[in-house]
Amino acid sequence: LKDLTSDCQPDQMIPFAEPLLEACQRSLMKGHLANPESIRLMYSIGNIMSIEKKKKIPGYLDNIISPCFKELQMFAEQQNTTDSARLSIMFCLNMISTLFSSLNTNKTKNDKKRITTMPIDQPADQPQPILMILQRTMPIFKQVCDLFINDVQVVEILCKAIQQALNNLIDDIKPILNDICMLIVSIFQNKCVPPAIDIAGSVSFAHLKVHQSQIIVILVCFDVL
Repeated sequence: LKDLTSDCQPDQMIPFAEPLLEACQRSLMKGHLANPESIRLMYSIGNIMSIEKKKKIPGYLDNIISPCFKELQMFAEQQNTTDSARLSIMFCLNMISTLFSSLNTNKTKNDKKRITTMPIDQPADQPQPILMILQRTMPIFKQVCDLFINDVQVVEILCKAIQQALNNLIDDIKPILNDICMLIVSIFQNKCVPPAIDIAGSVSFAHLKVHQSQIIVILVCFDVL
């Protein structure tokens, strides 16, 4: 499925997008997949959503990825740092990170190796799905980060998810750039985590024209180092 969704031309996959997404959704809901299998499946789901009509994507996201954020929020609000909670949080973050790595509704027009036809009824000015997710969930990322700020493995997985979003959103990340910068600063104030350095570097070099206050925040990140 990963090879099919990655290598087939978008116009060839569009007719199969909905049945494939529904099948993936059923598989996840049944809970019979092992965690690594569920994480791998998210990559294919992201590829398929990327060619689906944007108006239908929120419904699939609610069913497929919202449970991960609800679980993260529950553990964060309960201040639950038990071993079982930690494992569940890392699983949820890996699910989100993998989805972010492949969900990009602009990829068909940016990838020169593929046909440059966008899905039918795809408004060019509608925000990318990843941006819409992050606008609603950055506070949850911050809560989880604060709760596990001394757990390098959890923080690194969280940073990986943010980096995947940056890689796909590029300039579209600007509406939440300040939130990302503040998250990175809070991480650096505790310890130097390599994935956080990668995010700070990506932000500073890719968005030098953003608002001055955001640039100051980025510079503070490096000053902390």
